[in-house]
Amino acid sequence: MDFLRRFFWRSLSKQQQDYLLRQLPIIERQAFKQTLFKKTLAIPEPFRQYNCIFVHVPKCAGKSLCASLFGDGGPGHLPLNWYAQVFPEFYARAFKFAIVRDPLDRAHSAYCYLLGNRRLRQDQAARRMLERHGSFDNFVDAWLCPENVDRQIHFVPQWRFLTDELGQIDMDFIGRYENLAGDFAHVCRQLGLEVELAHKNRSDREIADRHEQFRPATRKRIHEVYARDYQLLGYAPPA
Repeated sequence: MDFLRRFFWRSLSKQQQDYLLRQLPIIERQAFKQTLFKKTLAIPEPFRQYNCIFVHVPKCAGKSLCASLFGDGGPGHLPLNWYAQVFPEFYARAFKFAIVRDPLDRAHSAYCYLLGNRRLRQDQAARRMLERHGSFDNFVDAWLCPENVDRQIHFVPQWRFLTDELGQIDMDFIGRYENLAGDFAHVCRQLGLEVELAHKNRSDREIADRHEQFRPATRKRIHEVYARDYQLLGYAPPA
């Protein structure tokens, strides 16, 4: 069956492949590509070595954590449910963990990161779109809505990465970006490691704007779009 799926996919033109992929929410697109294009699906070696699964939620210090624990290579932004379905036996015994972040802070961090990112080809369409809006408030007002957040990996709601096939969070530990040092230390103890936390993907623009005052309409929209994140992850809605 895998051979037939790959044969069918390779029989399509690049334009046909791109069209079909773009019909999927981006988090499902990531899992689809990983499943279809890898000749041999295997648990990442660091995960196997430490009997763990790290779910990398975008803009939650995942690159820093991966660099510290596993070296610079990482698994990508694959949802928990992908591991459950593809590697059920390993999933059942592994220590499953992730880092999450206040949804407003995360959305602003994603905005700053993409706006300053001229290196990665796959992010350039998003960068040009953000430049047209001129400010974070304008971007939220014009673009951020439930229909759009599944189109760009950095704005996908966090709960989508952390839930099982029934939509329930099934993690052994969820750390918080706001308590990163302490929660990273907890993860290290669980994995039997003694390492320091690296710092990757820090945005100069994000640091400069950290005290930016957002419009009430912006805070309201963030709460509406990420309502389930606020509910499941226990963050207080923006005032």
